[in-house]
Amino acid sequence: MFKHLCCIFVLVVALGHSISAKNVPPTQAPETNSVQLRDVQTVKDIRAFIAQHPNLRLTRLIKKERTSHLQTVKYSLGNRVSGDRLVAQYGDTTYYPAKKDVTTQVTYPETGTGSLVTAVEIHCLQDDNGGNAYVVAGGIGQRFISIVMEATQTERFTYNIHVYGKD
Repeated sequence: MFKHLCCIFVLVVALGHSISAKNVPPTQAPETNSVQLRDVQTVKDIRAFIAQHPNLRLTRLIKKERTSHLQTVKYSLGNRVSGDRLVAQYGDTTYYPAKKDVTTQVTYPETGTGSLVTAVEIHCLQDDNGGNAYVVAGGIGQRFISIVMEATQTERFTYNIHVYGKD
């Protein structure tokens, strides 16, 4: 039964690639009719990032865990509101030859201006429930968000992110 659920989860993540925000054209700025770019720093080590930005207050997403052979960890931020919709979905699965600490960063939208972010839900499948997720740029109520996710001592890291927003 558990193997079937894992297969379904991986299938859902794989399908997420085909409907990710990468396939959505960037929103045009109304006044200039050109794409607006943001300078979002890629965070490879969250602890080093925090040390380099001592005045920055990171927002940690709310974490819920379910225990089994593989750990299912859910992170959430914000709340769904009337009139919002799914504006982006990202997902990936990576296998490592040995247990290691993993960090990945996802930014919505990749370029331009997106919808007003109302909520974010992240589902991770990993060997250990250790790790966190942080907003490092943008956030709820803004038109972009960049999130760093980390998992500790895992040979497998699967994530599926849903970003909700409204125009």
